[in-house]
Amino acid sequence: MAVVGGGITGLAAALAICDRAGPDVGAIGVTVLEQSSNLGGKLLSGTLRWDGHTQAIELGADAFLVRTPAALELVSRLGLSDEVIHPHTGQAHIFLNGALHVLPTTTVMGVPADPASLVDAGLLPAAAGRQISAEPDLPGEPLVADVSVGELVRRRFGDVVVDNIIDPLLGGVYAGNVDALSLQATIPALAAALRSDSSLLRAAQAVRAVAKGGPTFGALRGGMRRLVDAAKQTLSAAKHRGEPVAQVRCDAPVRRLDRGEQGWELTVGSGHDRQLVSADAVLLATPAPTSARLLRQVAPEVAAELAAIDYASVAVISFAFPELVLPDGSGMLIPSSSGLIIKAATFVDHKWGQAAPDVSLVRVSLGRHGDVQALRRNDTELVATALAQLQLVLGPLPAPLASKVQRWDGAMPQYTVGHNARVAQARDLLGEDRSIALAGAGYDGVGITGCISSAQRAADALLA
Repeated sequence: MAVVGGGITGLAAALAICDRAGPDVGAIGVTVLEQSSNLGGKLLSGTLRWDGHTQAIELGADAFLVRTPAALELVSRLGLSDEVIHPHTGQAHIFLNGALHVLPTTTVMGVPADPASLVDAGLLPAAAGRQISAEPDLPGEPLVADVSVGELVRRRFGDVVVDNIIDPLLGGVYAGNVDALSLQATIPALAAALRSDSSLLRAAQAVRAVAKGGPTFGALRGGMRRLVDAAKQTLSAAKHRGEPVAQVRCDAPVRRLDRGEQGWELTVGSGHDRQLVSADAVLLATPAPTSARLLRQVAPEVAAELAAIDYASVAVISFAFPELVLPDGSGMLIPSSSGLIIKAATFVDHKWGQAAPDVSLVRVSLGRHGDVQALRRNDTELVATALAQLQLVLGPLPAPLASKVQRWDGAMPQYTVGHNARVAQARDLLGEDRSIALAGAGYDGVGITGCISSAQRAADALLA
């Protein structure tokens, strides 16, 4: 089998194939083909350096969800369970009307379940709280078709809820426009509750009532890169009767995918240094546009569905400051209505306790779908803009000891209305051919846990 893409999705898929194939793994074999020189995709660690000091930082995803088991199970499989850490605090703030307000834990991705708590926090006016409380009396029908989160909440609760709370929270997670983001794809539990209850407030309360306690997120001591390294080592060490069963290749871009006489042929390599790799089955663990390009000749209808999945570009800037007095909590969220290009900031030493003594680490996220101008600044300009905007929110700051910009072009898939149906249609069109499967953030969840779950389901489909 060939796995195209060596991010966490591709690595998890290859591990799943090896594990699930059992005694047949020797006959199957797995080859992971990664176009770049590094595995891990958006699991990327780095360092900040100043005056002889070195500080480890995360340049990409810094945590995984633990309330669904896929990530923790993979961590256990790789022998890293004792290395899991959890945030010291989950409290976040929203910057609104020139001040920071604590975001209560009484929402479902920003959708209120307890309006009074949001009024008390200064995130909603009293009139909005009354409107939400009266919402169950509004006429309505259980939700059948998909709808954008923004459209639904504006209709049932009013604009201020969307603009003040859902936009910075949900829009921040997806780097997207909440008036375009799919309810079914981004808040599936709420969509499910609304199939039997027309009241958005009651549905949110029902989802909150069954929410699990305990930590929401986890990470690995020493950095998320450890997950990538352990996956690679485990694959490289996998053997059947003394023979390797998995191969991991970097600098191996797949240029073309064709049907062969007995399976698939992948054209791999650059320039004149190209070769054909034959495979009985192919798992595409690449972004939707890449998968669409590879499928254009062999499955044009599938390619058309995947090409319709849009992506946003984002950037992360990591700052090291002389020790700051920061607000309590893990960080802050910035509504798009603020006019700022920064959309979130994580107080890393508050959240993870990973900073060196007398140092404060602040990680700033930038980039929203459709705002192409924001990231056209060069790195120097981007750092200066982010620093100036941080000071608008936090007040005067000392000059940073160090900073680092990491750009992620076309990194965040946009789960717009109809996303789940679009992905299901693509998979249905592939369904008759059990030798090819799709997995990754473009389809089933943008986080690490969603990618791992997607990979494992795709592996199961190929081995069925």
